[in-house]
Amino acid sequence: MHERAPHLEQGAPRRRHPRGRTETERSCELIRLYPAGRAAASDRRIEEIRRAYEKTFGQESVGRVDDRARVDF
Repeated sequence: MHERAPHLEQGAPRRRHPRGRTETERSCELIRLYPAGRAAASDRRIEEIRRAYEKTFGQESVGRVDDRARVDF
């Protein structure tokens, strides 16, 4: 299996601001599929993307979810 080009989803989640008000902000979800054997290399690249996003957009944090999936194209 080869890596597929990342897929980008747009969203507008809500979050509770530290001062108690609810805020809605634009967000993106990046979906990256890769073979299990390339997990170490992909992990490094994902962390590079997260750090760049935090720096570019002044984010306090950038979430990450890792899950195994069986996919077919």
